[in-house]
Amino acid sequence: MLYLITGQDDFLKRQHLQEALNFYFTQKPHYETLDLEEEKLSFDEFYRKINSLIKNQDLFSHKKLILIKNFFSFFDEKSVINFLKKIDPLAFQKSLMIIFFEKEDYKNKKVFDWFNENKQKVKICEKLTEQKFGDLIDKLTLKYHFTLSREAKFLLVNAFYPETIMISEIIKKLSLIDKKFIDEKTLKEYVFLPYQPNIFNFLDYLAAGNLEKAYELLEEMEQTEGYHPLYILKMITQEIRNLIIVKYFIQFPELRKKTAKNKSLSLHPYVVKKLTPLSRRFSLEQLKKHYQMLIKYNKKIKEGLIDANLSLELILLEISDSAN
Repeated sequence: MLYLITGQDDFLKRQHLQEALNFYFTQKPHYETLDLEEEKLSFDEFYRKINSLIKNQDLFSHKKLILIKNFFSFFDEKSVINFLKKIDPLAFQKSLMIIFFEKEDYKNKKVFDWFNENKQKVKICEKLTEQKFGDLIDKLTLKYHFTLSREAKFLLVNAFYPETIMISEIIKKLSLIDKKFIDEKTLKEYVFLPYQPNIFNFLDYLAAGNLEKAYELLEEMEQTEGYHPLYILKMITQEIRNLIIVKYFIQFPELRKKTAKNKSLSLHPYVVKKLTPLSRRFSLEQLKKHYQMLIKYNKKIKEGLIDANLSLELILLEISDSAN
């Protein structure tokens, strides 16, 4: 049997892959894995290797489980269809299971049609809606035996949607706090404050017109520390919003007392301390303009109209150009 796992959501793809592997491991098969992104074989080399894996006899098990990663996105359509035709007679062996796992979102009508016509399995993991993303947070907190306040959950959905891998790591991290109930204040202290210094430094470099340092920090956040571009964008958006609040408090001191009980406008003392000198480098109008620009880019990324990395680079230039 052949099984293709693809789609936009990396967390769900990995989850389905692990469930499939766990199920077939119970049958104690001979297991092999091949990642074409790593081995970079020609089509002929790949076919010979797969053919050899299928035909080789194992002394301890007559069943075989083969995991092939990034096959469909590595080869062109003609080669893929050619392979499926060649492997067609083997696809119906009960003793053989080949799982194709695609890192990228793979969509090809001819390939999907072949799987459907030959009654082979395809699992497409689409991105979750915001409602489903919230449901995933509920499932993960239940798994790790704690609950979130309504405000804390709203903050997580707003900050991390649709990044399912990142939210799963954050929920796992929160479970280590050893609290059965986590409110918005605790969430901010454990999740957002540790990441903020990098964003502060990034905005500081931009305000100073130091594009080289800002770009280096951007690369560091993405490549070394593993921040997703969309998450970086959301953190920048949040700090620009905080800068607007700080700017208002500086220009209109009486507002701080009037809004003291408004949770949505309350800022951690550390955040206020870091942002106050930075706020002087931008006018209130500039900050409002940047905030609208960030919302626009966030929407375009979610709609697939622009690449997330390209958005960050354009934002870097726009903010830097307008700094005092």
